[in-house]
Parts: sequence; C-alpha cells; structure tokens
Amino acid sequence: MKRILLFSIVILFFASAKTIAQEEGIIKKKKRIELDRGVHIGIGPSLTLGNNIGDYSSGYNLESGFRKRLNSIISLGASVSYIHFRYDPQKTTDDLGQAYVGYNQDGYWDGRIVKLNGGDLNLVSSSFDIKINFVPVHDDSKFSFYGLVKPFISMSSLSKITATIDYYKNNTVDRSPNHWDYVKTSPGEVESEAKFTGGIFVGPGMELNPAGNLSFFAEASFGYTFPITFISTEAYDSTLEDFEDEDFPLATNGFPSMNVSVGISYNF
Repeated sequence: MKRILLFSIVILFFASAKTIAQEEGIIKKKKRIELDRGVHIGIGPSLTLGNNIGDYSSGYNLESGFRKRLNSIISLGASVSYIHFRYDPQKTTDDLGQAYVGYNQDGYWDGRIVKLNGGDLNLVSSSFDIKINFVPVHDDSKFSFYGLVKPFISMSSLSKITATIDYYKNNTVDRSPNHWDYVKTSPGEVESEAKFTGGIFVGPGMELNPAGNLSFFAEASFGYTFPITFISTEAYDSTLEDFEDEDFPLATNGFPSMNVSVGISYNF
C-alpha cells in the first residue's frame, strides 16, 4: 500500500510538471480566473484496503473545506473530514474467529466464545490540500480532471467496546462439538483511548463547471493512516493464551483505506 501511494504521488508530480511546462506562457499572459476561491462539501462511502486491517468492511466519509486557485493548474487549501467505520461482527465470526480454546489445569479443554459490540472506528482529520488540474482551468471551462494530494493529521478513537463471553468446558480429550458443556455467560468491557496520528490521501477527481459559481465534483482517494488502534481479531490466534492477552481484541497498525465522495463547491 505504501508503494502504491508513493507511485501515485510521483505520477501526479510529473503530470503536473508537464502541464505547467506546456502552459507556462499561457498562464503568464492570461488574467487570473475570476472566481478563484471556493468552499466545498462532500460525502460518500469509505472502504478498507489490504489484509489484516481489522474487523471492518465499509463506512462513510464527510468533508468540508476551502481552496484557492493559484493559477489555472494549481489550487491550495485546507479541509476537515470525518471518517466512520462500523465494526462488522461477520468479520469476527469468519472461520470461527470468535472461539478460543486451550487446556485447563486438569489437562482437558476450556473454551470461550466472544461476541463483541461497539468498537466503531472514528477519524477526525485536518488536511492540507494540493489540487493539480491535468487540463488547465479557464473562465469558460466546462469540465476539469485533477489529482489531489492531501497530507493530514487526525484524531482516531473507538466507540465503547463491550463483550458477551460464553464459557465452555470439555472433560474429554475429544474437541468435537458434542463434548462441550456450557458453564456460564459473563459480560466484558474493553478499554480504548483516542490518539493522534497522521497520513496521506492521493487520488483523482472530476469537476463539472469548475469556473462557475456552483461546481460539482466526484473524487476517489486512496490513503494510508499511520498506526492507529482498532479491533482486529485476526491479529490473535484462537487460543486461550491469546484471548487473555491484555490488548485483546485490539491491534495497533497502519490503516489503508479508500474514500469515494461526491459534492458541491461554491466559488467566489
């Protein structure tokens, strides 16, 4: 994922450099775009990318911000965003990932089945936006295709995590299901804390009526967030030893994701 992001940044750099070189004379001769500032708001789905990135599948993103055109190619700005990933119990239960088994002191088997609740992942971010138009934008432009580079700082947090733990005991050496006896059910709670992090998003976009008072856009951005804490049962083996780990079921790793958003911009 890191290599893909680096490659994307390099491609955007060379594409913008080539465009600027081709249009340098035009940029110097033409007056500035009349409506060179804008505020925007966007919304759309978010998806996780890669392997072992937690018990999450999809979410959503919201963003608002301000950008100013320096010329017909480059715009700079800042934005704030909120990304929410909902904990997906099906990710936990894949391959019986909620069951943890180990030997007890009598040399037989103990087992736990864990059902988690809560644990939604939230990211509140502030980014510096670099927008590079692949085709220069002028006052009469109808369409614009561009790339975005958005380094950001973020506060990540998890919603409250509770658990229901079913205890089982097996007084035989046979682990087959019909030898397990239910013992009890107990509640559980997992403590988590918010933390500061950062990262970068890069990706392409398309804008309709970019030089008008109202413009409409669609963007896809691929990002990498530096290590954050989230639910990841895949980070643990299905053993009682791992279940009793003080960090279970949390992991702290980098978090790759993709945002797709559509929105509107008011230009002035």
